[in-house]
Amino acid sequence: MRGLPCARRITHDELDAVTCAVIALPHRAGATETFGPGLPAPFAAPRAREV
Repeated sequence: MRGLPCARRITHDELDAVTCAVIALPHRAGATETFGPGLPAPFAAPRAREV
């Protein structure tokens, strides 16, 4: 993924930030599904595309 450091290992916090950003774009477009009980927060994933 562009923008991530290649010369060193990325940290847990950096990976978490990238994951949030990757999910945020489709979520804002209404293209995600949520799973789980919602406590402390539901799991959000991109909605599957129909083929």
